[in-house]
Amino acid sequence: MRVYPEFIRQMGGERGANERWDIIRCAGIRGAPKTSIATNTMHVPLDNDETARHIRAHELMHVRLSPPDLKPWIKRGKASFDSLIAAEEARINRVLSKLNFKPETHLLDINDGNNAYTCAKAKDMKRLVYGTSAVYGTASWDSWLKGIDKACDELGDSSMLESIENVADSIGEILDTHSSELASDKPIPGSRNKLLNRGFAVTERIAMLLDKCAALAEETGTIPSFKKRNDEHLSADMNAKFGDLCQGPAPLTRLHNGNLGKIKLASPTGRNPRRIHRMLTDPYRRIFDRTKRNSGGVVLIDGSGSMSVRSEDILEILNAAPGATVALYAHESGSKNVPNFWVLAKDGKMVDKLPTRHGFGNGVDGPALRWAIKSKRFQNEPLLWVCDGQVTDGKTDCTYSHLTAEARVLAIKAKAIMHRHIGDAVSYLKKVAQGQAQSGPLLIGEVSCGY
Repeated sequence: MRVYPEFIRQMGGERGANERWDIIRCAGIRGAPKTSIATNTMHVPLDNDETARHIRAHELMHVRLSPPDLKPWIKRGKASFDSLIAAEEARINRVLSKLNFKPETHLLDINDGNNAYTCAKAKDMKRLVYGTSAVYGTASWDSWLKGIDKACDELGDSSMLESIENVADSIGEILDTHSSELASDKPIPGSRNKLLNRGFAVTERIAMLLDKCAALAEETGTIPSFKKRNDEHLSADMNAKFGDLCQGPAPLTRLHNGNLGKIKLASPTGRNPRRIHRMLTDPYRRIFDRTKRNSGGVVLIDGSGSMSVRSEDILEILNAAPGATVALYAHESGSKNVPNFWVLAKDGKMVDKLPTRHGFGNGVDGPALRWAIKSKRFQNEPLLWVCDGQVTDGKTDCTYSHLTAEARVLAIKAKAIMHRHIGDAVSYLKKVAQGQAQSGPLLIGEVSCGY
């Protein structure tokens, strides 16, 4: 079986046919298959069975989507090298499943169960957390959990298994925000470094979760569960708050053709027959005027690293709802007086290109929602919030229950409609124009909990 990595597009550019790769045959066990984009070397099994086929597809997806150099990501100081490597395994497996492969059935290592048992029995929390991400979404997942369960039985403590399952649930929630597959190697809008691409920003979020779990596990001896918080941490959590909104420059230099405000339509009923000439030409005799207000809408977009935003998306929103107000927010953790909010479209005008974002965290979800509520022109104007349902504080970019509750109250008050992807928001706006849209509030993710 031959493998041709040189034909795979990498980082938005075509790899040339004259680029030579060294393909080295190896066993299909964890740790043996690997790819080095820097040296054009790939170790993969060359057998014809489904497991070998899926391993080759997995490594080719690394060539296609993974950054050739992790240094720019490590310099950001948000995640470690080991956590980024483990998190990328989970993302690549999710992409494979979206491309009609079946890693959950065929990507199997018979040693994973024993590895999980060994780590859990030795209480090697760091390897256990990172390994959970690497195995997540593969056929080894069940044996991984069984290995941990066996160790828990021998140790007389089931909390480790429950915590690992909670970590896996959190990884799955972050992967659900992955809005693209093969387009995820496109650079993050506004980033000068092409190695900072959209898809790997999802990997970074998973890596941050893994590092946090590993650090707390090594400190306390147990893997933390982020589903519930104990009373000891509650007081510290209550001190966390959203960052301050700082609007950045975004010139609305591009006009959009569309009906703004109120428009008059022909109607068969009314008081004054202003269109009497239609009596003979219109079979429905629509000789009266009917005033219709443009549905418009306020669209608030979470521009954090896990979300994907393009200039074309803003145009699609305005095509679906002329006159809509569109705003984007993205916050740099711990920053002050750094632009984290931009108005991208208003009153039929829009930006020609997206502004440069200085940060890729949430941080200002609450203040941005308050701005969106004040921007509604009339009470029933729809407010759409494009977000993964996870809000964070402005200092550490971490989630806190009281901030999530605050955002939930604001979203319910505004009757907000939440979507994970801009395409879903555009579809909803089209339904609004047709009078077929479901009324809000409609919440998703952690913001929806308890609603």
